[in-house]
Amino acid sequence: MNQELCYREQLKLYREIFDIGVAQEKAIREKDYKRLIFLIKEKGKIMGRIDALKENSPLTKEPDEKTERLIKEITDILRKILEQEKKNRSLLKSDIKEVSEKIDRIDAARNFHQAYRKMYSPVKPRFLDQRR
Repeated sequence: MNQELCYREQLKLYREIFDIGVAQEKAIREKDYKRLIFLIKEKGKIMGRIDALKENSPLTKEPDEKTERLIKEITDILRKILEQEKKNRSLLKSDIKEVSEKIDRIDAARNFHQAYRKMYSPVKPRFLDQRR
């Protein structure tokens, strides 16, 4: 595989990763965490393919004009991927904070309920005749 073809394949795979990142944002917004986990696994598979491609990539000393253009496109898509990842991370942090606040409210409500339940629970007589 020549260097230009290798970069073209990398660019295609990076675009797939970007598309997955957009799909991840949608899954996060819809709170579809099963889908999010699936997408993360898919992204990992593609990253593995990119790594394998890089290992088998021939290196030339001076890239030609087409190759330089491909490298610039790859750099641009990597920048977009990074921006998307930051956005997704921010959304997830927000979800985590929201869930944590809900858990705190549930704990407070449970403690409140237990305190009043003990206070108003019927008192059982100590010397009740148990025979029937």
